Amino acid sequence: MLKLILRFAFCAMLFCLVCCKTKRPKDEEKIPNESLKIEFARGFSVNYYTDYKLVSVKNYRNPAVPDIRYYLVQNPQTPTPSDGQKIVVPLRTLACGSATLYESLNLIGEINSVIAVTNAKTAYNQTIRDGFAAGKISNLGDALNINVEKVLINHPSALIMSGYDAADVRAERIAHAGIPLIINNDWQEENILGRAEWIKFVSAFFNKEKIADSIFSEIVIRYQSAKNSTIKFTKKPTVMSGVDFRGTWYMPGGQNFMAQLFADADADYFYKNNNATTSLRLTFETVLQNFSNADFWINCDYNSFAQLRAANEKNMLFKAAKNRNVWNFNRRMLPDGANDFWESAVTHPDLLLLDLIHILHQQNDDYQLVYAKNLE
Repeated sequence: MLKLILRFAFCAMLFCLVCCKTKRPKDEEKIPNESLKIEFARGFSVNYYTDYKLVSVKNYRNPAVPDIRYYLVQNPQTPTPSDGQKIVVPLRTLACGSATLYESLNLIGEINSVIAVTNAKTAYNQTIRDGFAAGKISNLGDALNINVEKVLINHPSALIMSGYDAADVRAERIAHAGIPLIINNDWQEENILGRAEWIKFVSAFFNKEKIADSIFSEIVIRYQSAKNSTIKFTKKPTVMSGVDFRGTWYMPGGQNFMAQLFADADADYFYKNNNATTSLRLTFETVLQNFSNADFWINCDYNSFAQLRAANEKNMLFKAAKNRNVWNFNRRMLPDGANDFWESAVTHPDLLLLDLIHILHQQNDDYQLVYAKNLE
């Protein structure tokens, strides 16, 4: 009996030695040499290992969903774990289906790497517009209906697009053709500085993390400085936002980035204690009841009071409309409809906050508004 036990123990030990020697540790069990500092964003991380860096896109709202992993290597022959996509960096060319990244690419000096974009005809960025006009940048069509053939013809080093487009069968075809598909989820961030911090995400694919980190640090300093400047104000102006669209008024939830912007501008917002991170779906009657006496109407999607009145005569019942304190983020809007607010404001929350502070607290200094404009 003793011999049998000893023989079993020996076999078990031998099996363990063989398995331990041949088993390859999972990537998640490895400890990175270093990690990129992420202060506000929750949707991505960048970790550095000896032979590669790992960029992970996270669904922090649903932790059960696995991370999307990109293993960035200098040499295409470098072995990487099988649970993600290997991408050779720095990227030489880029197809961009996410206009919110134009300014990030511009700031890190990589806007000229873009060779194809979606919705090229409504781009505001001058480099993108000039490239499209000169035939150097291809138009891939609508982001939700991307032209696969044009992507394949251009054959960029990678295609970057918003997460809500990634499940499209066209995106799958592009990935199967050997073109890396990178998911940009800056739009999911609840913190307005978290959205801007995605400049670090895109910089990792060009080996320019240090540049991006420096740029973002300056943005944070300016934002906090603007926020701290509101301490001197004694009155909190009340604000409302959005417009009625086909019977539904979309108003920022209390944890939405726009509500955060109102708070940091020292404004009083009715739904400030609401827990929603997305937009609230309200009736016109509810909005009128809660905001009829609001001092300012921000982010009203009309260009003039004539349009506002024509959309619904009842819009003029709001105090803000009566006093002509209605504002839209369309100061940097071109005749063809291109609006820089939808491109660069994500990267410049500091400028957006300064705009609001000067509007809401009626500052009479030399500051020039960047995005906001009073309805005509």
